[in-house]
Amino acid sequence: MAGIIAGLNGQGYPCSEMMLLAALRRFDLPEDRLNAAAVFGGGVGKRDLCGFLTGGLMAIGIAAGTRYADRQQLHTVGRKASNAYWEWWLTRGDLHCMGPLTTHETPEEFVRMAQRAAVKLEEVMGVLMDGGYAGAAAG
Repeated sequence: MAGIIAGLNGQGYPCSEMMLLAALRRFDLPEDRLNAAAVFGGGVGKRDLCGFLTGGLMAIGIAAGTRYADRQQLHTVGRKASNAYWEWWLTRGDLHCMGPLTTHETPEEFVRMAQRAAVKLEEVMGVLMDGGYAGAAAG
């Protein structure tokens, strides 16, 4: 997924769409869901939650909905997976959008940050798609 997201940089996608599209492509999920991320770019347009975070959370929800038909199980497993991604974000510092090149000195640093988030999301979604969160304790 790191390579996919790097390839999306500079193509006009906000961070939320970059992360969601990279995940949809990596896990062969329907790309017609991408529009859901449109309003989340720029920290929900308010420099609030980072688009790489919100796009990743949307990808987790889509993956959980694809993997689990039962709504209760979808919510339970989706929450466990989203908690894993969220907790990783807490370890890296600020959850908020600073905009491209404001917290990263160069475009390369921005891409590396996107790739780190994509690697974590790929890990979380891989566990989800393999059924690994279905047996985990509630979070």
